[in-house]
Amino acid sequence: MPNIYDAINQFNLDLSARESQQFAEMTKRWAQMEGRLSSYIQQHADAIATRRDAGLAVGETALTRLETWNRLEAQIVAESAQYQRYAQQVISAEQQIYGETGIAAAQSAIRAEVGAGVAFGRLNPQAVNNMVGIAGDGSPLFDVLKKRAIAPDAVAGLQDALIEAVTLGYSPRKTAKMMADGLAQGLTKALTIARTEQIRAYRTSSLMQYQESGIVTKYQRHAAPSERTCLACIALDGKIYDVNEFASHPNCRCFMTPVIDGVNNPARSTQSWLERQNDATQKKILGGHYDAYKNGTPLADMVKIVDDKTWGATIKIVPLKELTK
Repeated sequence: MPNIYDAINQFNLDLSARESQQFAEMTKRWAQMEGRLSSYIQQHADAIATRRDAGLAVGETALTRLETWNRLEAQIVAESAQYQRYAQQVISAEQQIYGETGIAAAQSAIRAEVGAGVAFGRLNPQAVNNMVGIAGDGSPLFDVLKKRAIAPDAVAGLQDALIEAVTLGYSPRKTAKMMADGLAQGLTKALTIARTEQIRAYRTSSLMQYQESGIVTKYQRHAAPSERTCLACIALDGKIYDVNEFASHPNCRCFMTPVIDGVNNPARSTQSWLERQNDATQKKILGGHYDAYKNGTPLADMVKIVDDKTWGATIKIVPLKELTK
């Protein structure tokens, strides 16, 4: 019988592969949208060059008063609205699958701990239906995509790139390229929302299964031993929580194992893994908190949990200036 980590890891690997395929398709759709916007972007870059050549002002205010900007911005809003509808459908469908997988993973973890012969309560997969299409704060997923992802971040990214290109005096072609790159900030946020909300469905359904089991009293939190894992997740690795609570952060990949009275999990510690890494790896993970870590500040003191209006209970890294008070 596989140990509890092997049991859960296979589900995580399967979801990771699924996410890669999903993100590739979402990126492809975004690229198609960028293609439809490219002529509008180029027209605005050309209009700026014409204005500069004529000796007219090309400051931020002037740039956004041009008719070519108005047409571009209107087209971005129209195109992003279509992408939002597409993203909502894709993410909602994945939430359903992630939720069902979370139940299966939790059941597999329980069996790995107590054996196949021990009976426990099993959650109906239909229990995940209520979390499909819903964000962490309980609002419709479409609202989160609209407010936090596509149009606002896309327009802001494009505008910032435009101002930088004009300030540096770049050619219309290079300006248009930078604007398109800036536009991609909307895609980055959309992918963040997708990963965060889909994994939330996975974790929530796992917790629901633990609650339903009748034998799981708590759960232990685990962070992946990887250079991609953030300081906050490593700081909370190994902590034990009640099955009614979980704090996360955007793009969090932490997983849970059930705690059952009388059953001991195999030893596993990502914090011990971090201690064994060389200075370069530790600096990459800890960033500006590296010196504090080396000087003996506990990792647990470097994180806090706050209530985020969009993501709910969210882990935050404590700023250095607060650590040194």
